[in-house]
Amino acid sequence: MVTAHVPSAHTDQWLRGTRGTESRQPQEEKRKRKRESDQLFPQLLTASTSALRLDNRPASAPLTPSVAYSPTQRGTATLTLSHPASPAVKTIILASVHAELVPPRQERPYEGQVQIHLNTALAQGTSSASRSNPSAEASTAELERQLDLALRRSGLIDREALCLKAGEAVWNISVNISCLSLRAGNALQGCILASTLALMDYVRPDAAVEEGGEIKIFDEGERVGVKLPITGGLVGVEIAVFLPPLPSSSGGGTTTTSTADGEVASLEPILLLDPTPLEVTLSSALLTYVLTPNTGQFLLAEKIGEAPLDVDVMLKGMKAVETRARGLGKWVDESKKQRDEQVGKEIN
Repeated sequence: MVTAHVPSAHTDQWLRGTRGTESRQPQEEKRKRKRESDQLFPQLLTASTSALRLDNRPASAPLTPSVAYSPTQRGTATLTLSHPASPAVKTIILASVHAELVPPRQERPYEGQVQIHLNTALAQGTSSASRSNPSAEASTAELERQLDLALRRSGLIDREALCLKAGEAVWNISVNISCLSLRAGNALQGCILASTLALMDYVRPDAAVEEGGEIKIFDEGERVGVKLPITGGLVGVEIAVFLPPLPSSSGGGTTTTSTADGEVASLEPILLLDPTPLEVTLSSALLTYVLTPNTGQFLLAEKIGEAPLDVDVMLKGMKAVETRARGLGKWVDESKKQRDEQVGKEIN
């Protein structure tokens, strides 16, 4: 049984199957997208049987992540999403972390702060947001909203553990994310992975409250740095849904069509994991999820697109997402382990 926890602020949007920005798009643009999606479905159907997608990936193959850390600065990670079938098509995300002591907010005197700064100016690509609004500004704003939910409000970082002196000094953690390339799409997945790995790698300077209430920050020569209080892991996954372009379709479920020899063939909706920007643009709907890989708790679940989907299609997508999330979670743990071993060897 698949369970999902969807924040109440997003439940209505998810069930309605459309975002407000999309309803304001010109009707002619919607009809054009629908025609393009219908024309693409036979190609995708052939691709699913021949194990080839538009970017030469197998039908069910996700993108492969890889990470490179800065050799001189802890807390800087470059995440790449690609596939061997199309090595030139990549999504590249650079994330860097910085910490400084600041006064706490008046309403939260015992909590540290986490800030997300996103820069997409260097990349021309498509995120899930562009499915509902093609402008670059709207895409960036939507991605920032999703990242804020995933990285700042999810509890990934224990903010109470960032308090040094209640009401006076707390650690402010800044995560700077730069999208260097979005040719392979899946910006949310890349940004979350890059940020998580950078946060796990970062070491802040140690600090203490001395006699008299004075705060002292120690350099590396005096005390070993302190890792950030990371409480778990997060992953983001996207699935593009293509519905059969048949008038007999009912609610985005299975449809039937007659073959050349008179037999009745069943057409299932096609679900593509880690879709390319073109697949996102032409899809009937886009499912976007943020979840914890270990527990499978869904923190964000959104459906973008006006086409209605059957519950079976949604559950099938969630099962695929859970499997993908577990794989990404294991990869993150292994990457962290390798990084710790590398740093240990350099110190010794």
